Amino acid sequence: MRFAFSCFTLFVFALLCSTGEGLSLPAAGDTTPRRRTARSARNPSGWSVSSVTAYLWNNSTQPLYLKSCEMAEGIFDTFPNKTTAVGWTDNFSSESDGDGSTKGACSWGIGLTGEVLLIAWDDPMLGENSYQIVINPGTYFTVSYTGGTGYHTTINVLVNTWGRENMTQT
Repeated sequence: MRFAFSCFTLFVFALLCSTGEGLSLPAAGDTTPRRRTARSARNPSGWSVSSVTAYLWNNSTQPLYLKSCEMAEGIFDTFPNKTTAVGWTDNFSSESDGDGSTKGACSWGIGLTGEVLLIAWDDPMLGENSYQIVINPGTYFTVSYTGGTGYHTTINVLVNTWGRENMTQT
């Protein structure tokens, strides 16, 4: 009877591990924080070493129109909306897909002004996070951000019209 129980236990354990629902233990000495995420074709285990969530606050006088979004490393967990209306907030997030890093960039047109908001991020498996958050040419609008440290980070990006920097988001 003991032999049958052992074989059954091994069979169940092997079945669970092959479907990705079983245990996934880190290597000895590995203290990297991990987060369970949705499984995908590129991330079959569902484990993410790093992730970035961005909240985009449009406190300007113009809507934001998504122009492009692409990932160099990792995958999108939540894709940004095509339009962020005046006074509204949008969010998007990315996560690593097995290599431990998430790196990408999105750009938005600001109304019909010709100005472009760029948000680029790099959350590597090793090292510090980096961000490039700018408006080009920056004639009518300003941008600022807070947050952005750690493996599973959140950043808040605030777009303003020049002269509205001290107004609060409602």
